[in-house]
Amino acid sequence: MRPTRPPLPCSVSLPSLLLGSLLLSALTPAARAEPSSSPLAPRALFEQRAPRAQMDDPDLVRELKGEETLNDLQDMEYDREAMSLGRGVTLSFIPGGGFGMMYAGKRAQGLLTVALAAVGYGVGLAFASGSLDSAAVDVCVHTPTNTVVPASTCSRGEPTPKNPLQHLEIDPRSVTKEKYFQTKGNYAQQTRGTAYDGGPLGLKLLVGTYVVTTALGALLAGSAISEHNDEVRKRVESTAGLDVKLAPTVVYDGRSALLGLGGSF
Repeated sequence: MRPTRPPLPCSVSLPSLLLGSLLLSALTPAARAEPSSSPLAPRALFEQRAPRAQMDDPDLVRELKGEETLNDLQDMEYDREAMSLGRGVTLSFIPGGGFGMMYAGKRAQGLLTVALAAVGYGVGLAFASGSLDSAAVDVCVHTPTNTVVPASTCSRGEPTPKNPLQHLEIDPRSVTKEKYFQTKGNYAQQTRGTAYDGGPLGLKLLVGTYVVTTALGALLAGSAISEHNDEVRKRVESTAGLDVKLAPTVVYDGRSALLGLGGSF
């Protein structure tokens, strides 16, 4: 029977225990955090990415910053180059009718319209002022020669209180030197000329010239302005369609970050 050895005395101090615990925790590797498999994880990831995706929209960024969007810039460009249809039509109401076309860039057509209006107004004023009026008059005519003679000649074939012997005078237009009482049949009272008042016609010409030239000028000016504005709109939209804008993009999913470059065409 082997003899038993007496137990060794064991005494461990408190500082030794603390030192051992610190060494053990330092040597033990930390547990690696696994991604959560909770149903809320995809939603959280979407909420993280959604603001980044929204920031990729240049128009939205400008709106958030209070700056002009692409549509605003297009409208500003269009307003700067476009013509006013109302102004072009209004200018056509100025007598002459061609000032709206001049505003629309149709200078030659505008000047031609103004020139035609000037002719119409000139003729209308001439008639309205009475410059072209005429009147009918009674005259004494020597019928064999159809010539107008002094009005008193037609009465010289008969004696008058003032000149009782005038019918006995020789008619100088008689080839045979006959006296007036013998040639009184060769004279007759006739009405020559036509009574005409051009006032009404002159007013019609003035009004008609204004209406026609104004309508023509407004129609041509409106057509030219509409065509010009359509071309401006197409040019602005086509230029904006070729605009290429690049912006940096950052996406973070909680574990890693992705840096990229986004573009809008």
